[in-house]
Amino acid sequence: MLKHIFYLIVARLGIRRLEGHSFFQALLPQPAVMADLEARRGDFFAALKSEHSICRALLAEPDPALAESLKQTFGGETNVVHAAVGSGNNKGPGVSKCSASPETSSILRGWAAGCGIADDVDVPTIDLANVISELGGQVDLVKLGIERAELNILEAASASTLASCAQLTVKFHDNSQPITRGVIDGLCKRMRHEGYGVVNASWPYVDDVLFVNLRHITAIGRALFRCRMALVNGLFILRGAFFWSIRLVKVVLGLRLQSKPEAVAAFALSHDLINPWQVPSELHRFANIVATLRPKKVMEIGTFKGGTLCVLCRLSSPTADIISVDLPGGRFGGGYNGMRAFLFRSFCKYSQAMHLIRGDSHSSETLTRVKSIIQSLDILFIDGDHTYEGVKRDFFAYSPLVRPGGVVAFHDIVEHPKDSGCEVSRFWEEIKEQYRHEEIIENPQQGWAGIGILYMGLAP
Repeated sequence: MLKHIFYLIVARLGIRRLEGHSFFQALLPQPAVMADLEARRGDFFAALKSEHSICRALLAEPDPALAESLKQTFGGETNVVHAAVGSGNNKGPGVSKCSASPETSSILRGWAAGCGIADDVDVPTIDLANVISELGGQVDLVKLGIERAELNILEAASASTLASCAQLTVKFHDNSQPITRGVIDGLCKRMRHEGYGVVNASWPYVDDVLFVNLRHITAIGRALFRCRMALVNGLFILRGAFFWSIRLVKVVLGLRLQSKPEAVAAFALSHDLINPWQVPSELHRFANIVATLRPKKVMEIGTFKGGTLCVLCRLSSPTADIISVDLPGGRFGGGYNGMRAFLFRSFCKYSQAMHLIRGDSHSSETLTRVKSIIQSLDILFIDGDHTYEGVKRDFFAYSPLVRPGGVVAFHDIVEHPKDSGCEVSRFWEEIKEQYRHEEIIENPQQGWAGIGILYMGLAP
C-alpha cells in the first residue's frame, strides 16, 4: 500500500518505472526512439511499447537463444541485434558468459561465477556509438543493464555519444560483484560534467539510476527541471532511509537469536543488506572454525557489505576486540559510510569492541593504528586487495601479529578468470606449503571464491 502511494506521488512528478528501470515519461517525445542494450526477453520494450509510441528501436542481446526469440517476437517492428554491447575497446567477437540463472541472461566480462556460468558463447560486439548511429544519431531513451559492463560502456563513451542520448536508465549490479561506490560516484561526476542530471531511484543502492541530459531541455525549463529532480531525489532518499531502517532493525534483532555457527552463516547469507560474496558451504565451514577458536582478537581486511564481519563478531569471544580495515573507493569493493558503520557496530555482542578503520591496509599509518589497538591476533581474514602484490603485502604486514596457533584466512583462493584482476590463487599456491593449511572449496572449477586457512606456528 505504501509503495503504491509512493509511486503515485513520483508519477505526478513525471517518473515512470518499468521492469525495474525508471525514466521521465514526460520527456519522451511522441513517437520516441529507444535502445534496450541487453533486452533479455524483451519485457521492458514490450511494457514501454504498450503505453508509448515507438518509431525506431534497437534491441541488443548476446544470448543467441534469447536473441532469436526476440527476433520472432519483435523482428517485424524493430531492429534486434545478436551482439554484446561493450566499451568500444573490443575488437572482433567477444565472449559472453551465459548465466545459468533465469533472471540473468549474460555477463560480458568477469565475476560471472556468482550467477553460475552455463557456457561461453562467442558473439559479435557493438558499442554505444554504433547503437546511436544505427538509430539515426539521436536516441530518446537508452536502457543499460549489462552486468558489470554498464560501467565500462559509460566510462568509455565519448562526449559526442553521450550528447546524442536524452535519457539513460541504468542498473548497476553492485549486489552481484564488488562494484565500489567510489567508481559509481566518479561516473556520476563525469555524467554531470557532460550535462546530465542524476536521479537515484533505488537509494541507497544503485540498481536503478537515471541520467537525464539537461542540454536537451531549454534554458528556462532547465532550472525548473533541476528543482523537480531535486524533489524526486529527496523522495527516493526518504523512502530508502525508511525501508533501510526497517531492514536494519530486522538484521539487528534477528542476529540476537542466532548462536550456532551454521545459523549465523545462514543468517548473513539470507539478508541482502549484509550478504557476503561467499559460497554458502565454504562460509559454513569457516564459521565452524571461528566458533572452535572462539577468538578474542580478530581483524578483517576488506569488509564490503559486512557479511563475513558479522560471522566473525557473532562467533568470537563476548569480550573480543574486532578490527575492520576497508579502503574507500577500493578496486575490489569497500569504503563503508556512516549507515554501514552503524550496522557493523550492531554486530557486536556483550562487551565486544569494534574498531572500524577506513584506510589503505598497505599504508604504514594503518599498520601503526592497528598495533595501537591490539598487539596480537587470533584470526586475520584477508579479503582486500586481490592483486598478487596486494595480498602479499597484506600477509607480510599483518601475519606477524597472529599468535602461534592462530589463523590467517584468505578469500578467493580459487583461480579466477584472468580479466577479473584477482590473483589471490597465485600467492596462495606459493605460501600454503610453508604452513599447516586447509582449503575450503566447494568446486575447484567454480572460478571464484574459496577460503584458504593457514594455521600459524604449526608444522605443515
